[in-house]
Amino acid sequence: MQHTQTFKSKLLDQSIRRILLSLIVLSPVYSFAETTTLPEINAHAKTQDNKKSYTIKKSSSATKLDLSLKDTPQSVTVITQQQISDENLRDTYDILTQTPGVQAVRYGAKGAIGNGGEYAMYYARGQQIINYQVDGVMTAPPVNFKSGSSLSGLDSSIFENVTVIKGATGLTNGAGLPSASINFNRKHANSTEPTGYAKVSYGSWNNVRSEFDAQTALTQDGTTRGRVVAAYEQGDSWKTWGNYRNATLYGVIDHDFSEQSHLSVGAMLSRNRSDGLSVHGLDMYGYDYSLNPYSPSFNAAPRWAYSQVDSVNAFASFNHTFDNDWALHINYNFLQQHIDAIFGVIGTSPKYNSDYANFTSNKTDLNPTENSLDVSVNGKYQLFGQEHDLMFGSSYQYIQNNGDTYKANYTTTSVKPSTWNGYVTAPTFTKNGEQRLSYQQAGYYLATRINATDKLHLILGTRLSDYISKSYTTSAGSSKVSNYHRVTPYAGITYDLTNNLTAYASYTNIFLPQSYRNYDYKLLNPQQGNNYEAGFKAAFYDNKLNASIAYFESKMDNVALTAGKYTSSDSAVSQGLVTAGSYYYQGANGVKTKGFEAELSGEITPRWNIQTGYSHALSKQAGVRVTTELPVNQFKLSTTYSLPGIFDAVTVGATTRWQSKFYYTGSNSLQTAAYTQKGFALLDLMAKYKITSDLSLGLNIGNVTNVKYRLNYWANTYGDPTSYTGSLTYKF
Repeated sequence: MQHTQTFKSKLLDQSIRRILLSLIVLSPVYSFAETTTLPEINAHAKTQDNKKSYTIKKSSSATKLDLSLKDTPQSVTVITQQQISDENLRDTYDILTQTPGVQAVRYGAKGAIGNGGEYAMYYARGQQIINYQVDGVMTAPPVNFKSGSSLSGLDSSIFENVTVIKGATGLTNGAGLPSASINFNRKHANSTEPTGYAKVSYGSWNNVRSEFDAQTALTQDGTTRGRVVAAYEQGDSWKTWGNYRNATLYGVIDHDFSEQSHLSVGAMLSRNRSDGLSVHGLDMYGYDYSLNPYSPSFNAAPRWAYSQVDSVNAFASFNHTFDNDWALHINYNFLQQHIDAIFGVIGTSPKYNSDYANFTSNKTDLNPTENSLDVSVNGKYQLFGQEHDLMFGSSYQYIQNNGDTYKANYTTTSVKPSTWNGYVTAPTFTKNGEQRLSYQQAGYYLATRINATDKLHLILGTRLSDYISKSYTTSAGSSKVSNYHRVTPYAGITYDLTNNLTAYASYTNIFLPQSYRNYDYKLLNPQQGNNYEAGFKAAFYDNKLNASIAYFESKMDNVALTAGKYTSSDSAVSQGLVTAGSYYYQGANGVKTKGFEAELSGEITPRWNIQTGYSHALSKQAGVRVTTELPVNQFKLSTTYSLPGIFDAVTVGATTRWQSKFYYTGSNSLQTAAYTQKGFALLDLMAKYKITSDLSLGLNIGNVTNVKYRLNYWANTYGDPTSYTGSLTYKF
């Protein structure tokens, strides 16, 4: 038996070397330097019992108290690794696109970088999502619009699940919006036996992808375990030209000093590269009162445009449980990126009747670095004959993002869209300044769950946040320091109506410093407001099936609303602070968002998994609807079923997404029509066949009915047409 185990270990070791060597040979030589992955929170990397389900049993993402989803007084949506695998979700953009209640808005190609970062944003409950965590620790600065990070490109292979907490999460995040907080929970080394999988796939537009995931004990007694995950992907764009290639290497070591003490250390390297892809598409409206006549595959980028994000992430966590069941958690994370991009795009103020479009280009060179630390203690205490939960701690986050600014020296300033083929002389770039940005947030938090009776539970908490941001740009000749101190209260209540059904309500307030500017190019004051939620939750089959229905309401002041566009004669443009055509904003008070959500996730039967949700969110200010650029209604459904009897080797599934229309009221009826995307529904299908107990063949078909739909209101950036992906997976 020992000889067999030694042979298996050697075979596994050889397999790891071969696959890692293949990934290195397949991919170019990488100069790694950042992404957005982060620290570690849970000792012993607890694995959910129902690993093949579309839900989890417990989560601490909302309050840092380890509670079942039913006992958490906020809406919680989870995308598990099983769902990620079934639906062939390759990165965080794919995951969040399929998440109930989340709206993905993209202006250009996935991963394309322009001024300030990537042009992909996510929304929930009528507000942008700007709070992100990895293993419960904050990552990326909570600011509106583009963060400068490449969140959409994180590879899905490194995550155990992705947890989305709906509403304001001021207790765990400090600054933010009443939209949602997204927690990416990474994989850990849980197994003392060699186990893992290798997966290869090929799909439409020459998409080739390989994944490898292996873990095993590194010591004979199993107290030290290691896990390595590697993924490489490359392919062409379905646009008329363009391609991409992405690589990720992730490793983690988990060590048990004893049954009570655990250390986890790990690192991730990644590179996301795209060539010939645009940061945004052509404007749907021509400024000579014409409409965009071009097909979805039209590519507004020159062939020499590129985006590259290199990432290095190192993290460590230590967890110790004392004899009285109190526990200490210490988490540290280091993250560094190098963002290098030259973007070019046509379509600024186009005139289609005149066959004219402006051409613009610029260079981005950013080097964000992030250090994060989170220390917390949790345990139980006795009071009035009942046992209660208590959690307190502190977090610190410091981000510095330095880079050079450039001026493009053009030989071409306009093109004819009708003859555009991507070939245009690239401008040269002259350094014209520097930007120095820094952001830090320190937080001190406390929460308790008071078990008033066996059925009635109260959660009370608060957070004190110190928020400082500094910016200096030599090209604009301006500097800005923002310093805020805020106390964020949190209150929640749950009452168990039956063993399976719970009623709940919660309240918190929230604030967010803004980067939006008014007509005078002055920063708007922070948004601030209150968030309320109430509803019912149910759990069945030992928490393997979770259901919820929620009503929510938020009221925010000083919300940035579009007030107009700068022209060449405006002072801010003539001073070089901003370019003509850029938007300026005004703060609006009393913006109210009301709505409801209903979700169902998990195992209906051991063979039948489901993840579905309907959301309705409507925002108004003084009785007039705002944020019309987002749909009011969404419905998403993902389900798989393993056939019984003689067909038990076959699993089939379907995913459908529907959303209502979104629009922007333009300067005339033609522009309003051009800036309207009607409601649409999409259908994806999947099938999997187990050739043996270890080997399976899969097929995924995306957008089966080939629906044509836009991803934002003003540009011809369309969702993918019908696509096919075949895969082969070997588990060991």
